[in-house]
Amino acid sequence: MQVEIKQLNAVNKEVQITVEAERAMKSYNKFLGKASKEVSVPGFRKGKAPLAMVERMYADRVIDLFYKEMVDECFDAACEEHGIHYLHYPNVKDITWEKDQEMQIVVEIESEPIVEFKQLTGMQVPCTLIELDDEIDKYIESLRKENSLMNDVEDSIQKGDEVEAEITILVDDESKVFNNVHINLEAETNAFLVDKLENKNIGDVVEMTMSGTDAIVLLEMDGLSHEATYPVKMMINAILRKTIPELNDDFAKDLEFDNVADMRAKISVELSPGVEHRNINIRQHAYITKLFIDNPFPLPERTLDYIVQKETEKVTDARWKRFYEYQVKMQVSQEMISLYVMNNLKSINEVEITEEAKSDFIAHLAILEDMSAEQFVDKRKSYIESNRFAEELKDYILLTQLTAQNEYIPVSEESPMEEPLATEISELLDTQTEEDTTLKQADIFSE
Repeated sequence: MQVEIKQLNAVNKEVQITVEAERAMKSYNKFLGKASKEVSVPGFRKGKAPLAMVERMYADRVIDLFYKEMVDECFDAACEEHGIHYLHYPNVKDITWEKDQEMQIVVEIESEPIVEFKQLTGMQVPCTLIELDDEIDKYIESLRKENSLMNDVEDSIQKGDEVEAEITILVDDESKVFNNVHINLEAETNAFLVDKLENKNIGDVVEMTMSGTDAIVLLEMDGLSHEATYPVKMMINAILRKTIPELNDDFAKDLEFDNVADMRAKISVELSPGVEHRNINIRQHAYITKLFIDNPFPLPERTLDYIVQKETEKVTDARWKRFYEYQVKMQVSQEMISLYVMNNLKSINEVEITEEAKSDFIAHLAILEDMSAEQFVDKRKSYIESNRFAEELKDYILLTQLTAQNEYIPVSEESPMEEPLATEISELLDTQTEEDTTLKQADIFSE
């Protein structure tokens, strides 16, 4: 058996297998003998019919199954002998054989791409880092909202107000009244009411129709049909508006700080580690992005499509299945890009795992989960002992070394690269050639 391997592109290889005529014929006769014992031929007991008659009556089926057996046997042997690794099921492109002649088997496989990086260090890597001052502002703003008060107002209703109302709903010609219903017009579930209630005043009665789903959520009412709509009257009894406290020293003192400056300083100490370690991840992701943009490679399309199909096979709603498939494909594509970049980096760089590096990685993960290293070790023991942790530790060590040797610059029009890689991946998927995945000889590998 002769094997020739052709690299079609970064991810596709063609394996051409030539089986000697004597071996092919011997295998066929052996297979035919086995098949004859399993089929029935009129006038003969099962397994006693002449081989020539069995071959004539079941020629197509016998050949199909023989091809399948030969492909399985020969391809497995070729993979073992030549160290061939592949991702998704092989695509059998062609099988040709005539009795007493050589058999030709052509199989196309997908494997992880081999990437030759033009440059690994000394680069300017665009990325958007988290600014500590921005995180402090967000945190203080959340404190202000948490300490806001709801006050009765006499104004017209505005978006974000809370409305107290009496609601009457007509169900099967019977009126059901709900008193003191509180409607938060800031909540996403009540967004459909904003246009209907905005600019209304206390004492106004608003008539509308409401879907069964909305009524069930708003009124916590059973027995309604989700598909039906119901007439509703809503009397406005009160309007409450959130008052957010001013950011001043009195507000800071209410929260047991000396003043605003003291509050910012102490919040800074609390948030700094999280910001620092989130930025480590951002730099690493930006570095992987830069390597992919500068050294693009195709993705294994058939493998990608198979994963997407498995992830979305339970989605039956055609209206959004296509959207869901797109989202999954983008997500899996990003994961593939990171995986293949890292695997190629590790193939050309030795990674030394030390106890110090392991402790640093655990501390990094612990800070991201807002816990101590001791708590992380206690709660994530099975993860730390897993192969996944070992691989992610190698990734972290290598990326820490490489990212330190590059400069990170703000994203601009001149350097528009930004996480996630939606545009780049979309263009990559659009330009990848559609593959002919029709399996020859009765879809040999899909049976």
